Amino acid sequence: MLILDFDGVICDALEECALVTWFGLQDRIPPESGPALLGQVPAAFVRRFAHVRNYSRLLDHFAVAGSPAADEVRTQAEFDRLFASLDQREVAEFVTRATSVRNRLRETERDFWLGLHTLYAGVPQLLRRHAGKVAVVTAKDEPSVWEILRRHRLDRTVTAVVGECSRKPEAVRRLARQAGVAPADVIFIDDNLTNAARVRSAGAQVFWAQWGYQIPEHRAEAARQGIRSLELSELGSVQLAASQPSRLPQIGTTMTMTKPEILRRNGRTRTITPEPEPETPLIRSIGVLAYDKVSEQDCLTPLEIFKGAAMVVSGAISPWERETAPESLEVQLVAVTPGVVTMQMGTQVVPDAALDDTRTYDLLYVPGGVGSGEMAKNERVLELIRRHHDEGKVVAANCSGVGVLARAGILGGSPITCVAAVARGLRGEGYNVPTSRRMWIGSPEERIWTATGSYGVNGSAVAIVAHYLGREVGTIVSMMFDTLSGLGEVIFEPVGPEFYEHPELEKSFQDLFEDMLLPAS
Repeated sequence: MLILDFDGVICDALEECALVTWFGLQDRIPPESGPALLGQVPAAFVRRFAHVRNYSRLLDHFAVAGSPAADEVRTQAEFDRLFASLDQREVAEFVTRATSVRNRLRETERDFWLGLHTLYAGVPQLLRRHAGKVAVVTAKDEPSVWEILRRHRLDRTVTAVVGECSRKPEAVRRLARQAGVAPADVIFIDDNLTNAARVRSAGAQVFWAQWGYQIPEHRAEAARQGIRSLELSELGSVQLAASQPSRLPQIGTTMTMTKPEILRRNGRTRTITPEPEPETPLIRSIGVLAYDKVSEQDCLTPLEIFKGAAMVVSGAISPWERETAPESLEVQLVAVTPGVVTMQMGTQVVPDAALDDTRTYDLLYVPGGVGSGEMAKNERVLELIRRHHDEGKVVAANCSGVGVLARAGILGGSPITCVAAVARGLRGEGYNVPTSRRMWIGSPEERIWTATGSYGVNGSAVAIVAHYLGREVGTIVSMMFDTLSGLGEVIFEPVGPEFYEHPELEKSFQDLFEDMLLPAS
């Protein structure tokens, strides 16, 4: 299991912390916008705060930046004495005000606030590589951590966040116990030496991050205590031994260093090339399957949205001048069998193409409908899905079409979503359908997107457009179909809004439709 600190390990938030500290030290919080507030923070204070940050473990400690004496601090002991000399009631009031500033910026000026947080190079790859086996233990508040992770599409790599934590050893032991692993099987990374030393005393393996906030005194002390340091360039070689597939309930075991050896030896460091970010597939063709008794809404809504996206990228629809040159995006309604397709409510449509066993699309979309149960038994369709997945294409489905992906065998342990009528059956077969279903769940690393039916089809299709064709195209398409106004910024995230639960009603529909929509394999 991998447990990380946040500020100074995952994220550089020095500017944001200086901003909330400055106004946390004031008697009142001005009503100005975030950029205006940032402009009011004196440069001299930012320099003092950067000095104070090197000694701090908690938000409380930032209050030391309000004392001119902080400029003279040169050792951890001097810092600790200065903090102890502060009126602790005033410190508590500072924490309340600073937290209020942070909450206001996060809730009312989200983009500005998020822009004050920068992920360290190599950290996204580390989180994705060990997705589902990572927890965060931090002095930062939990909502802020989740918001920043969501911004970078990393929230699904982390299983738990323990925020505003002042007792990290206890938090690490509790997380290990919940994960069913011994503390010795936990690797903990923190840029604060005191935290690292305390967590090591709890039995965990500890690395002291060298890219965060520290002073030369700490380096000497780390050497004395034998606490291992870790350079940012070394993250690419950190691996979990006997690694399990991403996001499975079973959490991994011990972290080791793989070859080439990259720890400091006799004052020398052998560097490595960080693992590159997973490439976003280039989408230039989309095929939406059509079959007998497919749902009109599940099929035609994404088809229209994808065709609308094609008109945007080609330049046929352009509400403003775009810098990107016009491109081609082929979108086809693909019939499983040649000829007119009769949908579940009797609508008849003429497809753009018929299924061709030699053709693949960059994105293959499988809609739901009462005829999806037959598709789940159609070996030609199942083989088509497997071939797309094996070739690294993106595969998406909505409603009961998710059951067709399950029968094709391409769904692993990652969370998925679907219509309520097949959710019980898929859970019973071991698939990870969260009890509180999401409107859509994208797994970009695995190139699989699943969505609920009907109500969730519009938002999920726009989310796919935004992810693969870019935020600008996603914005235009979302305005064409009124999605942005209905759902807001979540359309730019890989995980959609949470659905309400109606257990008794859902059971009635599952009893009625489950066998038809999800026939036994």
